[in-house]
Amino acid sequence: YLEEEYRKGTREDDPMPPVQPYHYGSHYSNSGTVLHFLVRMPPFTKMFLSYQ
Repeated sequence: YLEEEYRKGTREDDPMPPVQPYHYGSHYSNSGTVLHFLVRMPPFTKMFLSYQ
């Protein structure tokens, strides 16, 4: 089954171009996002308040 699905995804007459790799997706976190999750921990509470 998987081989058949793979072959369907690699057809040459497929109108969709192959997806190129990218390096800045949603799996990277900025400091605001990280502090939002760490705000309940005492050393990070002061950092979060000063960040605002």
